Amino acid sequence: HGRRCQYRTSGFGLSLEGILGSQILPIKSLFNQPTIIRTSFALILVFTLIGLTNGIVSLITFKSKSICEVGCGLYLLSLSIVSIILMILFQLKFIVLLLTQMIILPDGLFMKMQCHSLDYFIQVCLCLDQWLNACVAIERVVTTKQGAKFKKEKSRNVAKGIIFLVIAITMASLVHDPYFRLVFGDDNDEDDEFQIKRIWCIVRYSSRFQIYNSFIHSLHFFGPFLCNIISSI
Repeated sequence: HGRRCQYRTSGFGLSLEGILGSQILPIKSLFNQPTIIRTSFALILVFTLIGLTNGIVSLITFKSKSICEVGCGLYLLSLSIVSIILMILFQLKFIVLLLTQMIILPDGLFMKMQCHSLDYFIQVCLCLDQWLNACVAIERVVTTKQGAKFKKEKSRNVAKGIIFLVIAITMASLVHDPYFRLVFGDDNDEDDEFQIKRIWCIVRYSSRFQIYNSFIHSLHFFGPFLCNIISSI
C-alpha cells in the first residue's frame, strides 16, 4: 500500500492499513466514501455490537462463584474479558484509521501512541483467545480422565498460574512488534488528486526478526490448533 505501493504487508503482518487504508478518500465524509469502506464500517459496527453483547453476557455467566470453582470456569471467564477488550480495540483501530486517512486526525503524539499500541494489543488478545480456548479443551480432557479423582481446588490454582503464564508469555513473544512500528507521511505526487499527505502506521522488520515474527505467529496459530485437535481425539 501507499501512493507508490512502497509499503509491503507480509502474510503474517496483515493490517487494516494494508487492506482498507488506500481505499479511504481524504477530505470526504463517511457517506461519500467508496462502497467497500461504508460496508466495512457497517459490518465492523455490527460485529462489535454482537461481540460486546456476547462478551458481557458471558462475563455475567462465568463470573458465578460455582462456575469459577474449577479451572475451566476461570479460563472461560478470562475468555469473556479478552473478547470484550478485543472488540473495543478492533472498533477503535478502524475508527482511528478512518479518521487518519480522512485527514481529520493530524500526525502527532496520539498517532504515534496508537501506532505502537493498538496493533500490538489486538495481536495479544487474538493469541490469548486461541490459547485460552486450548486451555479449556485440555482442562476438559483432564477432568474426564481423572473422573472422581479430580480435585477442584487444585484445578483452580493451576488455572490461575497458567492464565498468568499465558498472558505473560504471549505479551513477551510479541513485544518486538511495537519496536519496529513507525509513523510515516506519504509524499505528495504532483499528479495527486487531493495534494494531501497521508499518514501510515507501518511495520518494518529486519530479516532476522521477519523470520522470528513468522515463527511466533505460526506458533500462536498451530499451537492452540493442535491442542484442540489432540484434546478432541
